[in-house]
Amino acid sequence: MNEIGANLVNLNEQIMGNPQSPELLDQRDQLLKELSEYTELTVVEQDNGTVNVGICTGEMLVVGPNQRTLSVKFDPLNTLGTQVLLGSGAGQLNISSQLTTGKIGGLMDYENNVIAKTSQTIGLMAIGLSQTFNAQNQLGMDLNNQLGQNYFTDYNTPAQQLLRAISASSNTGTGVLSVNITDLSQVQLSDYQLVVNDAATNQVRLIRESDGTSMTLNWASNPPAPPAGQIVVDGMTITVDNIANLANEDSFTLIPTRGAARDFGMLISDPNLMALAAPVRTMASMSNSGSGQIALGTVFNTSGVSDQYSIDFISPTQFNVVDVTTGTTVSGPLPFTPNTDNVVQIPDATNPSYSIVLSGMPNTGDQFTAEYNQGGFGDNRNGLLLAGIQQSQLFDNGNETLFDCYSDLLSNVGSQTNQAQNRAAAFEVLYKQAVDFQESKSGVNLDEEGANLLRFEQAYAAAGKLMEVSNQMMHVLFEMMG
Repeated sequence: MNEIGANLVNLNEQIMGNPQSPELLDQRDQLLKELSEYTELTVVEQDNGTVNVGICTGEMLVVGPNQRTLSVKFDPLNTLGTQVLLGSGAGQLNISSQLTTGKIGGLMDYENNVIAKTSQTIGLMAIGLSQTFNAQNQLGMDLNNQLGQNYFTDYNTPAQQLLRAISASSNTGTGVLSVNITDLSQVQLSDYQLVVNDAATNQVRLIRESDGTSMTLNWASNPPAPPAGQIVVDGMTITVDNIANLANEDSFTLIPTRGAARDFGMLISDPNLMALAAPVRTMASMSNSGSGQIALGTVFNTSGVSDQYSIDFISPTQFNVVDVTTGTTVSGPLPFTPNTDNVVQIPDATNPSYSIVLSGMPNTGDQFTAEYNQGGFGDNRNGLLLAGIQQSQLFDNGNETLFDCYSDLLSNVGSQTNQAQNRAAAFEVLYKQAVDFQESKSGVNLDEEGANLLRFEQAYAAAGKLMEVSNQMMHVLFEMMG
C-alpha cells in the first residue's frame, strides 16, 4: 500500500502538469483499483486533475503530492495482536479496528476471530493438560523412590500469572495485576477488559469480550492480606499488588489462556522421574486370622505418605489408626461394617493425606499396615491415573475432555474457513461488477480509447470518401449543365 501510495503521489505530480493525459489518468485508475483491493477507499478528484485518497473512515493516505505511510507493529508476545499504524511521530494513529474490508480487513478478521480464538483454545488445553498432569504426577513416586514433580510447564508461577494481565499505557496508577487459573472447569475462552470504576470504593468493571458480559465487582482483602486485593471470577483469581495503587479509569487486558501454548514444554527428560507408582503400599499382617482386606483409596496430598500407620482391630466392628513411629493412636476407635467397603481417612478425617479401603471380615487382633512405597518398582497405579487424564472432563463445567476441546477447535476453524470461502466468492463477483461500472462511467481505459480511435478513423475515412464522390458528382452535373 505504501508503494502504491508513492506511485499515486508521483502520478499526481505529473497530472498537475498534464491534466488531460489519457495515459496518466489510466495509470492512476489502475493504481486506485489495486489499492482498493486492500481496503475501502474514498477518492476525491481535484480541479487540477489530482486525487486525494482516504482509507477506512476518511483518514487520508494521499493528499495531492503528499503521502502518509502505513506501518505494522507486532506484539512479540501476541497478546494485543497486530496493529496497523498510519503516519509517523506524535501524529501516528492506530487504525487497526477500522480496517474491516479488503485484503487487510480479511487478515485482521482472521487474526481476531480465528488465530486469537485458536490461541485461546490451545492455550486452555495446554494449561489443562499441564495442571492436571503435574498435580497427578506429584501424587506418585518415581523409580528413585522420590515423590513426583512437575512434568510440564507450571502455568501458575508468579511470572506466568503476571503475563496474563497487561496494563494500558494510559494508566495513571501503578497497580500491578496477576491472574491465577484456579478452576479449569470454569475458565472461559475469552479475553477480558478490567476497568477501575471507583478506586475509593474498590469497584471495578470486568467485561468478558467473547459475549460482551459486563460485571461490576469489588476487590476483597481477606484473603489475601492487605494491601493486596483479589477478585475470583470465571475460574480465575485476579490479584492486585496494592489496591491503593489503582486510579480511576485504569484499565487492564486479561488474557487467561491466549498465548499460553507458547510456553508449553516438558520439564522432565529422564523417564526414571515419571512418578508411575503410588506413594503408599498397604499390607495385611501374615498372622491375621480373619478374612479382612486393605487397599489404597485416593491420594489427596503427600503430607502423610512417608509415615507408617497401623490399623489395629480391637473388635470385629472397631479399629484404631496408630502412628507406628510414635506409638500414638491418631484416630479411633472407628466403626467398621463387615463385608462392605469402609473408606478411612489417613491419618484422620480432619487433615487427610490419603484414604484406604477396609473390607471383608477381620477378627479381633488383626492388623493392617499403610506405609511409604519404598522400592515399589512394579507398581503402576499412579501411571494408570496419569493415562486416564485424557478421558477426564476438565473443561466447560466438567463436560469436555481434552479431545472434545480439540474436536470443537477443528470444527470451528473448518466452519469459519468454509464461510470465508463462500464470502470471498460472493464479494469477488461484487468487486468485478464495481470495477466494470467504474470503468464504464468514469475510467479512462486505453483499450476502449484505442477502439474508439479506430472507429473514428474509419468514420473519418468513410466521410472523406463520401466527400470525394459528392465532389465528383457535382463536377459531372456542372459539366452537363454547361
